[in-house]
Amino acid sequence: MSSARCSRQLARLNEQATGPSALAFRSGGRWSVSTREASPSTTFGLGSLSKPFLSWITAALVDGGLLDLRRPLREQAPELLAMARPDSESDSLTASHLLLHQGGFEGDFYVDVGWSEDGLARFAERLGELPQLLPPGRAFSYSNAGFGMLGAILEERGAASLEDMLRTSVVEPLGLRETAYADRSSAPPEMNRSALPAAGIRSSLRDLQRLVECLPDVQPDWLLAARSDAGGLADRISYSWMLDDFGGHEVQRFGGSVGGECGLVAMIPSMDASFVGLGADLGLLGRAMGEVFREQIGLVQGHPPAVPTAELGAEVLGRYRGGLVDYELRATPFGLALQPYPRGGYPEPSSPPGAPPAMTLLEAVGENRVRGASGPGAGQYGDFLRDAWSVKAFRWEGRLAFRLA
Repeated sequence: MSSARCSRQLARLNEQATGPSALAFRSGGRWSVSTREASPSTTFGLGSLSKPFLSWITAALVDGGLLDLRRPLREQAPELLAMARPDSESDSLTASHLLLHQGGFEGDFYVDVGWSEDGLARFAERLGELPQLLPPGRAFSYSNAGFGMLGAILEERGAASLEDMLRTSVVEPLGLRETAYADRSSAPPEMNRSALPAAGIRSSLRDLQRLVECLPDVQPDWLLAARSDAGGLADRISYSWMLDDFGGHEVQRFGGSVGGECGLVAMIPSMDASFVGLGADLGLLGRAMGEVFREQIGLVQGHPPAVPTAELGAEVLGRYRGGLVDYELRATPFGLALQPYPRGGYPEPSSPPGAPPAMTLLEAVGENRVRGASGPGAGQYGDFLRDAWSVKAFRWEGRLAFRLA
């Protein structure tokens, strides 16, 4: 790989960005970097790329004997669990379930608790309003709320704030300079302290490059050893990263967006290659990652072939209820189509719904799996969850929506 050629490619990709952007690619120990309206030390909101950081804080408490991943949380934090999950169906809930998005309760729940030190505990108390939809461990459903609950548990078990634990378990050991949880002055207007565990970190290209270099030596092996279904968001998920197969090589990645800023990190340990991107458009960062992997190291992510949608059967048609969005599956002259209907609830439970987006045409890629063929959801995956008799739920963007009668 030519470092100069890679730098030119990153610069071309940066030309497509709107606003500040920073891209970097590493191969064989050498970095190529391109920035636009930013420097390597400019900080961006990472959104859901904050979740691996929470897994590293969790690992520090586990290794310190303050938390057991597989022991029921009701036995480790009984008072907090009595507020957050009062129903007996949650008795088996563990930290492992929360890290793997298998808590079984609605994952998109937003409440303004302000910026007080007890904000996460007050958020956990409000979680008691959410019903248990599935037994813990039954199925993946992407859960920001589950990470908010885990953050509250970590503060209780660690007897320290999330901000302090990030500093002592990640920032200082790795020598990071610009990485911290957002506060009232740096967070977007819609954020409050309840969102910090799932989406609250700000960081820079320089710090994320450092993180990528250090991870193989500092990340506990057991964080990657857990492998579970990722609900169509990736091929698999571990405690810390989404995992995809690119040409026979495993890619460890996570990305997210918040307040008009976003971040993406993707690593291929078997090839000593990594991509880091920060900017304003997560879709653009994902496309940039794919193009860089293809042109610089010859790796392309494979996709399953389409099969006739008729094989799914008419039983998948109908309406499904999600947390923030309802979905209707329709038969159209062009094939199976997905129509989302926003329900409101963000950034407050009382927030009104927005206008419905355009439909996405779907193609079947398996007995119970679909992929967006065209429209706003093109390239995304969904699947149907069945019991012995019928379709019970539809999962889109990793989130479960349950069939309405």
